[in-house]
Amino acid sequence: MTRLLNLTLVVSFFFPAFLTTAIAADVSGTWKGEMSQGGKLTLVLKANSEALTGTWFGASGQERPIKNGKLTGDAISFSVDVEWQGAPVTLLVKGTVSGNEMRLRIDADNGYWGTDAVVKKQ
Repeated sequence: MTRLLNLTLVVSFFFPAFLTTAIAADVSGTWKGEMSQGGKLTLVLKANSEALTGTWFGASGQERPIKNGKLTGDAISFSVDVEWQGAPVTLLVKGTVSGNEMRLRIDADNGYWGTDAVVKKQ
């Protein structure tokens, strides 16, 4: 009886965590929206478990690969190397996924710039 109770507790604890990861893994596809500081943003993402890869198309439309992508539950994070006035800058992106919408915070690694963005799955 104790083993059955222990098994029930383990399943009760881990099963919701598994479902959260499975649901959050549905970010693969194209996402479009606007940044609060102006400019359009398009993301083409591919999720494989907690690993996230893809491409960023910022305001200039230039294609940039996503690096260090991670998806844990409804939390998403990645970085993108861009240029600003000829100088390299890394954008650090963190946010949450809720259904077909992502709310993102985008900050330059040097702290000089930041914006919010809302993107929706196409």
